[in-house]
Amino acid sequence: MNAFDLLRPKTVDAAVIALTADAPPTIKAGGVDLLDRMKEGIATPKQLLDILPLADLRGIGPEDGKVKIGALATLAELGESALLRDKGLGIVAEAARTAATPQVRAQATVGGNLHQHNRCWYYRLADQEPCLMRGGKECFAKDGRNKIHAIFGTDAPCVAVDPSSLAPVFLALDAVAVYKTLGGAVPLAMDKVLVQGRNSVEATNLGVLTHVLVPVKDGRRSAFLEFGERDGYDWSLAACAVSWIAKGDACSEVRIVLGGVALTARRCVEAEKLLEGQKLTADLASKVAAKALEGAKPLAENGYKVPVARTLVQRALLAAAGMEGKK
Repeated sequence: MNAFDLLRPKTVDAAVIALTADAPPTIKAGGVDLLDRMKEGIATPKQLLDILPLADLRGIGPEDGKVKIGALATLAELGESALLRDKGLGIVAEAARTAATPQVRAQATVGGNLHQHNRCWYYRLADQEPCLMRGGKECFAKDGRNKIHAIFGTDAPCVAVDPSSLAPVFLALDAVAVYKTLGGAVPLAMDKVLVQGRNSVEATNLGVLTHVLVPVKDGRRSAFLEFGERDGYDWSLAACAVSWIAKGDACSEVRIVLGGVALTARRCVEAEKLLEGQKLTADLASKVAAKALEGAKPLAENGYKVPVARTLVQRALLAAAGMEGKK
């Protein structure tokens, strides 16, 4: 690990000011991903900005018809939150509770989960020739070992996938991330956060993430499912978060989001349209799931993700409607 200076601002404002330096420091919170990359030699920051002691960035609580989740709330805290379940946001707790190991969940933060770097082995190996995301000239996964990689957007320069477990859920719930900048608080819709922070070019250009606001809505139905080789250890190979507002028998404000299949969490807009205003049936769930995977272009080793993700969508829809046993 390289030598570095450790900066510990006493306030959020001081952290924001530190990020305006010509050579801004690297933000450190729980440090789960960052310290791994430093130990592996693929991250060599000269300065770390340790925001973990900033109490203002912690906590989970109600705020004006929303739930406010601090950027430094841990995955363990989310997983144990009775408030999230009471407010109809249990899928946030579920996504956090099933991520990684108990030890990691106790340390990993909401902000770190959203802004962590991709898990592509070509990116993560220090003795590997640098890939595109480390300043090299090509994405080696495209023609190499790509079992864990994208099935959508495979013509993009990089085919790594977003490893965040919270990103699909927050996107499905229309959550907003709030960043503190020199100009004040800047709210960003989750899709904007995921585009700008993807594979996490360090989030210094966004400011300091202070919290995430998740709307609370009556009649919300939602579910989160994921698939991985080993429960509670590996990052999911595919995940699905679904949400809608029940108005009688009809589904309104439908959101279907896939994780682990593209560079960022992917909303399945055309599939959402099939369900919008309709009553969910087992047959319709199957059609919506098929629509969600239309256009997938798997790589040589990850074609299995297509049927897996399709099944996750179908089962998540049925679970959200309380129809898990129906086919």
